[in-house]
Amino acid sequence: MEDMTVEAEEPPGQRWPPYPWKNVSLEQWNDWRWQLSHRLNTVEELGRVIRLTPDEIAGFSPPDCFRVNITPLFAGLMAPDNPGCPIRRQVVPTACELVPFEAGMADSLGEMDVLPNYLLSASDSRVVVRNNLVPSAVREEGI
Repeated sequence: MEDMTVEAEEPPGQRWPPYPWKNVSLEQWNDWRWQLSHRLNTVEELGRVIRLTPDEIAGFSPPDCFRVNITPLFAGLMAPDNPGCPIRRQVVPTACELVPFEAGMADSLGEMDVLPNYLLSASDSRVVVRNNLVPSAVREEGI
């Protein structure tokens, strides 16, 4: 009977970097520092890895709207010709993300109208409590 032992790769990683990083050494490819220093953050850089749609190009267009930083490893996991690729959809902005919507408002739940002025919802990560004044009734009820 044949020996079916498989050696575990330490550390786990991709054996060969995909195009356009085929000339990058495996040691560099598996180094998180190299990955962070070679992040893709422009239409031109990402366009070398995937075929961007006009909708995705428009998502990159406005300056100071989205900060995109995709490591080469993560970019290499994207399907280059499939705009519906789940990995790609997580990190590549589209034009529809530029349209303002009510949930993006500062007080999207309308809490400022019903809560005392010194208490804001803990669900809003931008501001939780003003002046550190929380009534004891609120603390006890866990609101």
